[in-house]
Amino acid sequence: MPSTVEEEVALMKDFKKIRNFPTVIGAIDCTHIKIKKVGGDASQYYINRKGFFSLNVQVNICIIFFLNFITISAMADGVRY
Repeated sequence: MPSTVEEEVALMKDFKKIRNFPTVIGAIDCTHIKIKKVGGDASQYYINRKGFFSLNVQVNICIIFFLNFITISAMADGVRY
C-alpha cells in the first residue's frame, strides 16, 4: 500500500494511464472457482447462482500496473456474491 501522498499520486497516474480511471489507487475483483461437489449438510452453500459448486475468490490489487497483489482470499463458499 502507498505510504505517502507521492506514492498515491503515482498509483493514480498508473491507473489513469492504463484504463483511464482517475483518482484510483487499487481495485477489488471476485470470481467463482469451480470445485468438485461438496458432501454433507453444508453442500448447499457451495452452489453458486449459475448452479455449480464453487469457491468465491476475492483479489485485492494495488499497483495494478505492475501486477502486485496485496491479498487473495478464497474463504467464501460459492453461494455468496
